[in-house]
Amino acid sequence: MQKQTTFKCWNCIRTFKYSLEITDQQTLVVKCPHCQSQAVADLSAYPRKKVVLRSASDTEQVIEEYQLPEILPTQKSGQNQQI
Repeated sequence: MQKQTTFKCWNCIRTFKYSLEITDQQTLVVKCPHCQSQAVADLSAYPRKKVVLRSASDTEQVIEEYQLPEILPTQKSGQNQQI
């Protein structure tokens, strides 16, 4: 499931949004649209919670999702990957 996430650039300190599917990976690598800097958001510092999804046909699916702050801080990237 995609979720819109707000990031704060480590370089220019401006915020920007991406609609991403956040999976079990511990880091997200994104590119700031304002200054074009590559940035890393480390998710390992944030706890996860279990969420129960119920459909109209009464089926349930239990997923875990990160409890992220409204604005996710980033740090300088040393990698060449990006999302």
